[in-house]
Amino acid sequence: MLTSIENLDIGNNQFKTVPREIFMLKSLKVLRLSVNEIEELPTGFAELKYLENLRIGCNRLRNLPADFGECQSLKYLKLASNRLLEFPTVILKLKGLEQLLISANKIRVLPLELFENEKLQIFHAEGNPLQQPPIEVVNKGLANIREYCQAFKKGDIRDDRLRVLFLGASGAGKTTLCNALIQGHTHEDPERTIGIEQHPYELRDVKMTLWDFAGQLLYYNTHHVFITSGALVILIINLEEYGSHHDNSGSDEATNSSYDDLVGFWIDNIATRVPNAVILVVGTHIDNVEGSKNLMEDIMKRIKNQLDGESKKLQRRIENLCGAIDDDVNGRRKHIENLKSKAEHKLQVQYETPILVCSKEPKTEGLPKFKDAIVNWLGMKGFSLTEHRRDLAPGKTQKASSKKHAQIQRRACMRNVADLVKLVIQKVPGMEKPEQVYPVLKYLHSLGEVIWFDEIEDLRDHVFINPPVLSDIFKMVISDKVDKVVKPEIGELHAITI
Repeated sequence: MLTSIENLDIGNNQFKTVPREIFMLKSLKVLRLSVNEIEELPTGFAELKYLENLRIGCNRLRNLPADFGECQSLKYLKLASNRLLEFPTVILKLKGLEQLLISANKIRVLPLELFENEKLQIFHAEGNPLQQPPIEVVNKGLANIREYCQAFKKGDIRDDRLRVLFLGASGAGKTTLCNALIQGHTHEDPERTIGIEQHPYELRDVKMTLWDFAGQLLYYNTHHVFITSGALVILIINLEEYGSHHDNSGSDEATNSSYDDLVGFWIDNIATRVPNAVILVVGTHIDNVEGSKNLMEDIMKRIKNQLDGESKKLQRRIENLCGAIDDDVNGRRKHIENLKSKAEHKLQVQYETPILVCSKEPKTEGLPKFKDAIVNWLGMKGFSLTEHRRDLAPGKTQKASSKKHAQIQRRACMRNVADLVKLVIQKVPGMEKPEQVYPVLKYLHSLGEVIWFDEIEDLRDHVFINPPVLSDIFKMVISDKVDKVVKPEIGELHAITI
């Protein structure tokens, strides 16, 4: 009889809801619902007492039903490539869960209690805009996640520093805007940025690091070394330069070329380097051009068209694969899931809040609105830091990580990982084995405090503990003005091996 079925696969269809008849299959152990269009799961899963394996990836789920936690036989759960904005806490009730796949959603915070389940052996969450634990830690696997959680609960790790990346073409005004945030007024910087500059900044009790990236294409290939996820990206556009090529029709070749160079190129770059990034678009030099508001509207329209075009291309590829007939069904399914994940994770451009700022001292037009936009982003991302830390580690007193970071900081640019780990274990109370140190290094990497490419074989044995010095080395390598760009603090560069 059908009611005795133990394995049911109705994936790769166009179901929008789960057929209620499934809950009559009391002997069901394996259920595959992946690659459908299901937006909500009904109650009733508690009826499937023997269900061990549930695959419901590549759908449109935003949450799980309240009775889902009663599936106590469940060992394998795949929720990858859905639309989960928050981690479904009902999963915490699944005490027998051994494998959990929630990749390619929009989850930002994972509850630490999840990793207290010792039965959980396989966990995947890549493709989420995770802030806690940092995605760099999560991608290293459960052992690193658990070490990180233990350190966080003890107060050894504190999440109170955010990164703001200033990107855009040369001469857009990135350095001027950075200085305006710090000093409270605008002025024209006499020299253009070489490589990358870092600036500490505090706004509304939130500590940030402003990363000012040089816009010259000469330095473009060094950017990916320093760009990590979880940052706010400020895309800065010189409206004076953009307007000099602008035609009222918005369709002439010169205007298109201007958009490609000043905007489109950077949108592609950000989409590649920082998936899920929040982008705040800022137009500068408004005092030097007429119709700046119209120019900005044209830019925002073109950005939307560019991203919509890419989205449609992805959708066509997905449709073509879904209709294909071949022998490699599993390979095709995986490819479809990857494309759907990519389609779901779009750049979050703040279309409603483009900022226009003046570029000449002592004017501050647009600067207050720019600060407000950053504050709004903090609120949108849930960065009320006091509440953020309390939710992650209730009842724990957080200790500043800066002291411990200072203990491992040295004048040298680079340290051997093994030597650095030994030093940390010797100097930092509570750090007793290498497995405790690695997640902290990944956390510091996510903040830009250190640079550690542990996934690259030739670099995994080295940690750059002073990123600004690494930036200076890049400046030396790609600039002919060595005496002007290399700072004295670097010391003897011949002693540094890269």
